[in-house]
Amino acid sequence: MRAFILSLAVLMINTVAFGQAEIDGLINQKKEIDSSKVYLMHDYRLPDWGYDNLYLDISGNWEGSDRSGNNKTTQESYKSIQLSPAYRYFIESEDNQFDFESAFYSSLRNNTRETDLPSSYSKSDQTQGDVIFQTSGGWHRYLNNQWFLKLYTKDSFRYYEQQNETTNTLRETSESGYINREYQVSLRLGPGYGRVRKITPVIRALRFNERMKDLSLGSGISDEDLKELAAFFTKRESYLSSYDRSNKYLYHQFPQGVLSQLDNLSPWGVMYLHDTWSEVIGERLEGFEISGGMSINYEKKDHSGNAYSSSDMELMQLGLYFEQAYYHNPSYTYQFGITSRALLSKVMNDESAYESIGSLSLTYLNLWNVMDKLLMNWNLGYQTDFFSGDLWERVDCLKSNLSFQYFIENNLSFDTQLSYKYFYNWPEEVWINVKDYYHVSDYQKEHEWRIVFNLRYYLKRGIF
Repeated sequence: MRAFILSLAVLMINTVAFGQAEIDGLINQKKEIDSSKVYLMHDYRLPDWGYDNLYLDISGNWEGSDRSGNNKTTQESYKSIQLSPAYRYFIESEDNQFDFESAFYSSLRNNTRETDLPSSYSKSDQTQGDVIFQTSGGWHRYLNNQWFLKLYTKDSFRYYEQQNETTNTLRETSESGYINREYQVSLRLGPGYGRVRKITPVIRALRFNERMKDLSLGSGISDEDLKELAAFFTKRESYLSSYDRSNKYLYHQFPQGVLSQLDNLSPWGVMYLHDTWSEVIGERLEGFEISGGMSINYEKKDHSGNAYSSSDMELMQLGLYFEQAYYHNPSYTYQFGITSRALLSKVMNDESAYESIGSLSLTYLNLWNVMDKLLMNWNLGYQTDFFSGDLWERVDCLKSNLSFQYFIENNLSFDTQLSYKYFYNWPEEVWINVKDYYHVSDYQKEHEWRIVFNLRYYLKRGIF
């Protein structure tokens, strides 16, 4: 019921604060999609196509949290710098969809923690170095136009060292350090119904059509030529990598119905049409799908000198999952989506403090193309994690994330991200592992915020 009320509140807030009239007023462009062309986003069939990206991220983070309860307060602040090369590979056809991503993260973080009790005080300074290697991959095998089988896996390895300096009420200082190694392998497998398509080439073809209308080149492109043009746009990158004067060859391959309208176009008009590829429209998705099935998760943490855990931890979970995703593009510059996920797992380890673990989440997603080079994302979500052992325990979280991505040029972008989380309903009896570290029963709520600045350079952006 709480999740349902939250989803209604999210939709109401978005309708009042970000109504379509306000969204359409963000930039001076024609942005409403012609009602006669909307079917292209649902019925369009792309040829076999795909893309790969190789990029390097350099980011700085500033984070903080405030936990309170039972006359105890703890404040923490984090500052970190991170370097992370990553590679993404995606291919799609009518029968298959495959997405693979691999990333290597290295970071240096400084953490300051202050804890106040009625009769005591402590302060600790921590310096931590992290190395993380992570891969993830998903495969959809479509049995027909709607039904599919889904396989998803995520694997990670993390190594980090930490040095601590703690000061107590008597101003006595102690030092400690530890080394952690963490491993995780997760797998989800099951059937699904529906289809979410990546329609970025379709949106770009529709924008090309709008620009042709702006130049008074007839009534625009026919539906058949739009389909052919969108399929052709998926191959544009191959022209850039194959020819020195790529535009000369590129325009000669346009559908004949489009070329016939470009015969008397001025040089300025050609440049105006060519700017279609410079518009930053983000990754556009359209459609609805649900899936569910079996979930397997294995985690292992090896500790050395860790003051918070005297022994290593191993966790094996076997369970069921359910996922839903819906995306829609009401205009050229706005996309919204609603995703939800449910997971219930049986803990297979006899020594575990709880027998089963579960979670429910609901997220409302918004993407705006504010101007040609600027994207804005705003997400609002709710998540509850529950744990069953001798007692039933639960942690609830409300979270919001706002980010801006500005493309300085086609291969270089600058991101800034603001996020906020509010945790409440802490368990009263047992320790539980949430957000990768242990929370104890002394706290009832927590506020957490984060600011990120990120510079991304694309070493390779290929379409095939």
